[in-house]
This record gives sequence, structure tokens and C-alpha cells, in this order.
Amino acid sequence: MKRIRRVVITGLGVVAPTGIGKEAFWSACIAGRSGIGPITCFDAGLLPTRIAGEVPDFDPLPLGLTQEEVQILDRGTQFALAAANLAMLDASTPALTCSSAHKVGVREIWPLSTSVATEHCPTDQQCT
Repeated sequence: MKRIRRVVITGLGVVAPTGIGKEAFWSACIAGRSGIGPITCFDAGLLPTRIAGEVPDFDPLPLGLTQEEVQILDRGTQFALAAANLAMLDASTPALTCSSAHKVGVREIWPLSTSVATEHCPTDQQCT
């Protein structure tokens, strides 16, 4: 018989168009605020839609990413790492070591690819 492993959710981390952090995100949800609006980080004139869910005030450095990570990782990966860092902080997780890292898991929910934004945005612009 296959043994079922129990999983406990101990922390939440959110980077979304409606807010960064679980409190900001939840406040937007209960207020019915949408994170969808006109695309501002690149010219969407040639695209069939001109609206998207951008994350306007995303600054990866205070959310635990290094300057090197910011320079080499695409924006979507930065979102994922920042959300994972927020979840770890929310869980009050101590620093991971080689012997404890295998006990921690992070599940990301990724609705859409960032390929359109990363193909059209200049590298010096903040885009979603």
C-alpha cells in the first residue's frame, strides 16, 4: 500500500497584480479590486489585446533577491522567487541548510507565460 505523506501549509507568499504580500493581495480580493488594466511597460499596439495584469511596484531586492539574480533572471522567475521568500518569512522558517532543504517545498501557481512581456520590453524597463 502506498503511504500518503501529509503536507502542512505554513506560509503564504504572493506577488500579484493586486498586491505584493498576502495582506495586500487579500485586501484587494475582499474589496473586489482587479489587477487588470492597460499595458504600460511596452507598446502593445501590435497585439490583439491591450490589457494585462502588471505588477506595478515590484522591487525584487527588498524581497530577498540578490543584484546578480535580478540581472540574470527573467521577471517571472523573480516573481516566483520573491513569493517563495515571502512564504518562507510568513512561515518563520529558519535559514535552510543542506540537511533541511529537502523538507521544504514551494508550490507556485503560474497562470500565464511571461514570454510576450519579456520579448517586447526593453531590459531597462520594469515589466510584468
